[in-house]
Amino acid sequence: MSKKVATPVHIQIMNRNYHINCAESDKKTLKQSAQLLNDKMCELRDEGNLNGTERIAIMAALEIAHDFIHLQTRTNDYQYICDEIANYNDKLAKILTNDTILSSNLLEDKRQE
Repeated sequence: MSKKVATPVHIQIMNRNYHINCAESDKKTLKQSAQLLNDKMCELRDEGNLNGTERIAIMAALEIAHDFIHLQTRTNDYQYICDEIANYNDKLAKILTNDTILSSNLLEDKRQE
């Protein structure tokens, strides 16, 4: 089994520097995640309703988690709709196939008369 080589990545959140080790393949996503967190924390800080980095971090995490769960629910709804459309397409295909067979049989019967 091969190990992923961890490389240090520099990120900055609310003017504090962090060095995080991660796989090279995760580097871009880690930076995007850090930027999202930084933006949300700075937004909350700038609103002035929260004091302290810890409270800001918790509220930012809650808002991001809420958005994630909401998006996940919408994705599940989308998947459900796609599955239902596929089921209706299968039913329609069967109906059309049966209708074609029935029409062919009726034509054959008329020819024989």
